[in-house]
Amino acid sequence: MGNIQKTSSDPAEVIPGSKIIIICSPSHVSLDILKTISPFVDPDSLIGCIYGGGCFDLQAQSVLGSKIGESGITIFGMQFVPFLCKATKYGQEAEIYGPKNYLCATAYPLSKIDKITQLVSYLWATPCAAIPNFLSLTLTPSNQIIHPG
Repeated sequence: MGNIQKTSSDPAEVIPGSKIIIICSPSHVSLDILKTISPFVDPDSLIGCIYGGGCFDLQAQSVLGSKIGESGITIFGMQFVPFLCKATKYGQEAEIYGPKNYLCATAYPLSKIDKITQLVSYLWATPCAAIPNFLSLTLTPSNQIIHPG
C-alpha cells in the first residue's frame, strides 16, 4: 500500500489523490465531515465510515449525490470498530486490545461489496463478511446495545 506521509489537517491538502478515505468519528459529525471533504474527493475513491450505522449512506448520498456510482465513488460502512486501543504514552504510544475475530461491512453501490470486504480484510488483517445493505447496519446498533445511554 505504500508509505502514508500526509500530516496536514487541511482537506484541500490531504484528500486530493487519496483513493481510500476512512471517517472514524461519532455518527453525528459524519455529515459535516462529508460536506468538508466533498469538493476534494477524486473519482473512483472509496469513502468508508467506522461505524457505518447512523445513516451514513443517506448522509453520503445527500452530499455526494450522483458522484456515487457515476464517477466511480464507492461508499462503505463497517458494523464494528476493528479493535480498541488505549494510550500508554499520551501522543506517542498506544496498545491495541480487543481485536475482533471478524469484521462486517457493506457498500454502495452493492456491486462493489467484494472489493470492500477484501479491502477491509487486508487493512485490518481480519476476515470480513459482507452485509447486504446499510439498513442492516442502521437497524443493528451494536455499540448502543453494548453501551446504552
